[in-house]
Amino acid sequence: MFRGRYTVLVVVSAMLFMMLFGICSHLGVDLVPTIALSLAPGGLSVLWVVTCVNDKPESYTWDLLLFGRFQLRQWLFSQGVIGRPPEFNLRGLAPPHPTEYE
Repeated sequence: MFRGRYTVLVVVSAMLFMMLFGICSHLGVDLVPTIALSLAPGGLSVLWVVTCVNDKPESYTWDLLLFGRFQLRQWLFSQGVIGRPPEFNLRGLAPPHPTEYE
């Protein structure tokens, strides 16, 4: 499941598990919520790798984030929060030729 550069997520998840378990234990949280909270980063990393990394293009996660941003801005425009509708995948205008400034 974890291949290539994403194998570091296993190590990071294990470190976060130990840190969160220690913090929750020090604060006196019961055992079951402590284990549930401590397993959350590992579960999220597994979920992300399975849904967004394996057998997907490299830019898949970034494309999803940009599309989510577009949908959020579209919803904000429909609610009247922002005054301009969002623009999706538009090319920038070519700058004018330097002779036009003379």
